[in-house]
Amino acid sequence: MEVHHHTHHPKKWKEYITEFFMLFMAVFAGFMAESYLEYRTERHKEHDYLASMVKDLQLDTAEMNYKIKNMTMLIDTSEAISHLLTKKDIKRHDAYRIYNDAVFLETKDCFLQFANGTIDQLRNAGGFRVILNKEINNKIKDYIIEQGRLSLQTELFRTEWTNSKHQKLNLLHTYIYISNWKDFNNLIIKVDETSLDEIKNSSGNYFLSSDRKDLLKYANSIRSQNGYLQVYKILTKNQIQKATELIKLIQEEIK
Repeated sequence: MEVHHHTHHPKKWKEYITEFFMLFMAVFAGFMAESYLEYRTERHKEHDYLASMVKDLQLDTAEMNYKIKNMTMLIDTSEAISHLLTKKDIKRHDAYRIYNDAVFLETKDCFLQFANGTIDQLRNAGGFRVILNKEINNKIKDYIIEQGRLSLQTELFRTEWTNSKHQKLNLLHTYIYISNWKDFNNLIIKVDETSLDEIKNSSGNYFLSSDRKDLLKYANSIRSQNGYLQVYKILTKNQIQKATELIKLIQEEIK
């Protein structure tokens, strides 16, 4: 019985090159597919971040426009009341206006609150890297920086607002106010004119103190508050402009 031995011919160098090339192409194709998948995933994330950012900016813009109106009213009112407080001879109608304006300064909210859900995600999840448009990226970061300035101004104004409130409590009789608490958004607080007359008749004065210096201290406090509020309003207007520009830029990018 004969045994047949199978002989293996050595591969030619062209075969090695062909196998290597095929293996390389398989690995490269897999790498490209994975890279493309990752790219598409990040582009979806980018689109979602930007779309969400637009919604937050629109909420911010509505908030700031509303608070700007309140700021304007508070500025006008504080200028009026500080002028009345510095008069040497305060008449009945002056006292009535002072009492009404004093409580008005505390019923108009102008403290800004931003919708920072998307910004927090961008910070915590490293989302800034997936936003390829450098202009948008930089404008979002600039918007965040301006929020920091507004936050600082908020606290400065809040401090003066609180100080002014304490000055008011040391000067005005608070029991003479009549309030309507049925609807806080349309809260109405007025001075009971009968009580105001009774205070004048019993004490000879409309206020807790007859010392004119106490009225001037209250006027100074309101003017200081007004100064911080003026800056607050300017910064808010600038932030509205930044938000408007950023919304337009993002919408052009994702349309």
